Amino acid sequence: MEFDRCLFNPEDEISLPEFYQKYRQCLPMLVVVVGGHNGTTEFDDTPSDTIIRYNKFQSVKRALAQDPKTRRNYISIPVNAKYKFNVIKSISTKNKADHTLAEILDTYPLPVLIQFSESQEIPSEGRNREGTPYQLLITHVYEEVFIQGNFITEGKITKHPSSFSLCPLISVAPIQGFTDRTKKEYDKYLKKLEGYVNKNTVFSESQCNLAIKILKPDADELKDVLQTYQNETTVSHPPPSIPVRGQSLKKARQEGDDDDGEDYEVMEQPMEEVDTYRVAAAAGTPSYVNDRLCQVKPLVAGQDDADDEEGDMYEPMENPDENTTPSKPVVISKPDETPPPPRPVEKPNVRSRSLPNTGAPTPKDTTPPARERGHSTSCADEPEHCKKPLVTNTTNAFDIEEKSIQDIGEVLCRLRLNKYVERFEEEMVDGEILAGLSVEDLQKEFNFSKLEAMRLFKYIEKGHIPK
Repeated sequence: MEFDRCLFNPEDEISLPEFYQKYRQCLPMLVVVVGGHNGTTEFDDTPSDTIIRYNKFQSVKRALAQDPKTRRNYISIPVNAKYKFNVIKSISTKNKADHTLAEILDTYPLPVLIQFSESQEIPSEGRNREGTPYQLLITHVYEEVFIQGNFITEGKITKHPSSFSLCPLISVAPIQGFTDRTKKEYDKYLKKLEGYVNKNTVFSESQCNLAIKILKPDADELKDVLQTYQNETTVSHPPPSIPVRGQSLKKARQEGDDDDGEDYEVMEQPMEEVDTYRVAAAAGTPSYVNDRLCQVKPLVAGQDDADDEEGDMYEPMENPDENTTPSKPVVISKPDETPPPPRPVEKPNVRSRSLPNTGAPTPKDTTPPARERGHSTSCADEPEHCKKPLVTNTTNAFDIEEKSIQDIGEVLCRLRLNKYVERFEEEMVDGEILAGLSVEDLQKEFNFSKLEAMRLFKYIEKGHIPK
């Protein structure tokens, strides 16, 4: 069956997502690829002018979690994939038993925290540079739809099935018949194809794309998933109506209504105030709450106020003599007000003194100018941002991705790697890109020596600056 013999209407051309919505219940169907696409995988790579017999739609169940590397993208894991996982119940507790993702989703409600089992080879999407598995919080479960069918080339149908993702860049049109045959002959040809496929071809989920994928939030595959989640989290109550100017939303009171209705709440009567400082003891003798802390002498029961004033709690003071001149008040300086340090005495500038004119030329000062602390002697021709003084290292492994290209240049100077500054600026290497480079990448791409690469890699890992 050749493309030139196919009878189809070019106006019926639609993309694969539209084809799924329109012909969901109409398969099997013979189609021709009008607009092909050279995709990144075999599941979205279909050339134009290809004839395909679409047999069925196959759904692949997937679990969605936020990508721990970027915190912006999402990682999509097939539920029926071959990988094993461990359930993390708390920060310090982990279920060491290995389970498939399908078993975990059947047992635990969403969201559920998992990680790849270390008893297998962990994929790159689920581990860090050291090989430690990431902790993934599964928040969504959705289905990715594929179209499964068989190619028809040179009038022959292939025995092995093919799966096609709903790529919006691929468009097809239904075939209505042959240009050189009748409608009856075309229907007979379709029945012959159906009998061959039912006898020789088996379609299953394992023939679809079961790879782990990193998806951006605006990916077509996630639009309906994230939109549904946002709708579920949105409050379903309608907002209150906007009041009309001059009208009140408060209902008018009717006759017979009492103020003691639901608009009021009965309040409990306040209790009598209790002196929390003096509390009566069990024997009737009052004591003090903070006796031990304040070391206050307790009161004696039955003692009058007059006796208290002359007791041990008071110390008699001498009456001031009227003829005695009052002493000068003592000014107590606050502890925070420290006197300013003495101003250093300016030394006379020896060089500025005029030397006696003896006829000999004035000797020039050959002392080299003092360099700023922290700079090596090999930084004579450094870029401007390399000549800044060193700052105490406060970098850690978590803020390296926030550094700019200029910051990375300063880091190279601090590590005495200033000869690579211009190359890093040409390649536009910032903190995000530098965090993804390994020792081998630095040696291969930038011709680092092993020690230089290790020096920079230790800074990337933990902000280490050689002392």
